This record gives sequence, C-alpha cells and structure tokens, in this order.
Amino acid sequence: YYAYDSFDLGFTSTPVYEWVEIDPLLGGNASVFLDPDDASKVIDLPFTFRFYGRDFDQITICTNGWISMGATDMVDFYNHYIPAALGPSSLIAGYWDDLKGLPLGYDEDNNQIFDNIRILYWHDTANNRFIVQWNDAYNQYNLTSLEKFQIILYPKGDDDGDILVQYHTIDNPGMT
Repeated sequence: YYAYDSFDLGFTSTPVYEWVEIDPLLGGNASVFLDPDDASKVIDLPFTFRFYGRDFDQITICTNGWISMGATDMVDFYNHYIPAALGPSSLIAGYWDDLKGLPLGYDEDNNQIFDNIRILYWHDTANNRFIVQWNDAYNQYNLTSLEKFQIILYPKGDDDGDILVQYHTIDNPGMT
C-alpha cells in the first residue's frame, strides 16, 4: 500500500476530494447504524475485498472511528500506533478515538448520557465502491468537537483494493 493525500501533487494516484453524502437525512441512500458509544457491527460486503493479500467478505464497523476486515466484537477506542498488539486485526483507522454521540445531559446517578452516533454504510453500485460514514460523532476529549468522515473501499479483483479516507469536519482535541 501507498499513502497519498491531496497535497501529493504529480502522482497519478493523488486523490481528488469529493465528498459523497450518503446520509438519508441529507439526501443519501445509506443504511443506518445507531449507537451512542462503544459498539461494533459486522456487515457483509457486496463484493470481495483484498487487503494485504487476503480476501474478505465482511467488515466490522466501530463507533470509535475504524473498520476492520472480517468479523470482530472489539470496540477499542484507545488509539495506538499501527500495527499494535491492542486493537483489531486488519484495522483501517479513519479517526480512531473515543467517539460518542451528542451529549444529552446526565442520568439520576450523574452519569453522562449521549445521543446516537449516526454511522452509515452504502454500496455505490454505479461506481463499484462501499462507503462507511460517521456523522454526529463527538470526540470524548472535547464534546463540542463534531467529527464527520468516510472510509471508501474500491475492490480491484485479484489485486489489493484501494482505500480512500475523506474528512468532512474534524478536529484533533487530543493534541492540545
């Protein structure tokens, strides 16, 4: 794998930023996975995706900003260097952090309660890609920091697939 960003000019693989809105509330066609905190969901891929020479037919989507090839019940939110002993195998970390839904207040035991993070996934058949999008995700370290981003998988037959990570709205409150 090679990593390119939009500042790597002069390469044929330099990505062009083009946000693909898939949220049905904003005109998209995605399926919706709602959870306020620390959850993962296994999704069957509509195609086989090759990742580091291994073929996968499923991914796990986690509320904490990552996907993993294959099925796992992990929900790790504490980001480490990659690869690391902690965290899921075959990790693709779009924004690996302790993400939560919108803070709503406190319960009777003074525990903070959160609304759901909107995680969306959609197979764009016209462009042969699978898109996972995080909406309404707030960073635990700054609950005013709204995060919105996507991981897009492009299968390439017998070759490793392409992965595009796009950021709509992000902050990095852990760096302050």
